[in-house]
Amino acid sequence: MSTDPNNDPILGSTDDVDPDLATTSPIEPVDDTPAPPQPAAQQRAELADTVDALHDRLDVRRRAIDEASVRTDQVKEQAVEHKNTLLGVAGGVGAVAVLVIVARRRRSDRQDRER
Repeated sequence: MSTDPNNDPILGSTDDVDPDLATTSPIEPVDDTPAPPQPAAQQRAELADTVDALHDRLDVRRRAIDEASVRTDQVKEQAVEHKNTLLGVAGGVGAVAVLVIVARRRRSDRQDRER
């Protein structure tokens, strides 16, 4: 086994290390002191916001009612759109029926006159 400090068996050779990137300064200590506590009013406001958000998520009855209201509005809008379409189709069918009746009467009147 080699005792050369530049040829570590785990880290490999250190001959190709850039001397500008190597640091010799000690590691700076991390500041583990806790941040100063927030004012009580701010903490209460944040807690109230959190509780309100949780309440909104967990209020299944209100969410179901809101969703039903949205769906009801959508169905009403579709009914109005389809009502207009249905009225248009019914008017067209009625007009064709009138034309068929008038054409048959004219044809039967002509046939009666020819006899």
